[in-house]
Amino acid sequence: MNLSSLYKEKFWIFSETSITQYTKKILENNNLITDNKKEATILICRFEDRVTSSYLRSFCSLKYLVTVTTGTTHIDLDYLSKNGIKLLTLFDSKEELLKIKSSSEHAVLLTLCAIKRVGSYWIGPTNKKSDRKSYIPINKKLSHPIDEISDIKLSILGLGRIGSYVGKAFTFLGAKIIYNDLKPIVNSDYEYVQLDKLNSSDVLLISCDLNKASRNIISKKVLEKSNIKSIINIAREECVDYAALIQWLKLSKYNYYYTDVFDSISREQLELINNSKFVESQVIKTPHVGGLSKNSFKKADIIVIEKLNQIIEQNNS
Repeated sequence: MNLSSLYKEKFWIFSETSITQYTKKILENNNLITDNKKEATILICRFEDRVTSSYLRSFCSLKYLVTVTTGTTHIDLDYLSKNGIKLLTLFDSKEELLKIKSSSEHAVLLTLCAIKRVGSYWIGPTNKKSDRKSYIPINKKLSHPIDEISDIKLSILGLGRIGSYVGKAFTFLGAKIIYNDLKPIVNSDYEYVQLDKLNSSDVLLISCDLNKASRNIISKKVLEKSNIKSIINIAREECVDYAALIQWLKLSKYNYYYTDVFDSISREQLELINNSKFVESQVIKTPHVGGLSKNSFKKADIIVIEKLNQIIEQNNS
């Protein structure tokens, strides 16, 4: 890890989980960590750290806020802007992040679960007797809910690092892939469709960036008259119009919503859930673990700190 331009700086670590022990030891060995907020010039955090204005007011020498994440919904951005504190994230480290596969692999896992209908019947309480007839409801009125991958159409909203990885994996397994992005991608192997045509697929993966255009992008227009049986959200809950999602879930008890980002849910979305007959068994949540692996935290730490070192080096030259 290159720290050559950081020797005049002092890091404040938001919490024990903000960086790995590997990174902390390197910073400590180079005398770069302080236990005095007033002399800290760099604050480092992760997604689970709520960096509010009230927390930030206790720093008087802060120049950089470094978050080992691509998103910034956990940070009071207005406070940073008003106080001239520079923000550093992983968002622009596209090439470096290609070396970290854990989020993409988790998206593949959830997509596979969605196609194979792995829900409450498989991952529910172990003390309950498994009900094979309920899981495989073969009768005259209801067809078998499980598909073979080679028979499904998978739509991907956001063909970036994660979306491309999932597309390659399921193309190899025989699925047909369609996608929507800000604009058609040159030399893409997949068919580009307009947003409202994503509903022609069997399974929808949400893997777009969160911005003004993508808030509530999965709306009634996308979900009404839809063929979609499963939705996977690896992006942010703010990308989903919850009123439309709840109505879609109510259409069939075999419509499933898989999410790794439920912890980013808003108060308004929670109220919609609480005020509706929300079918909990149709929502399969993983606790924002997409980026977790033995080495992914360590790799991400190195990327963002070396990026910071490079920026300070350029400013000093």
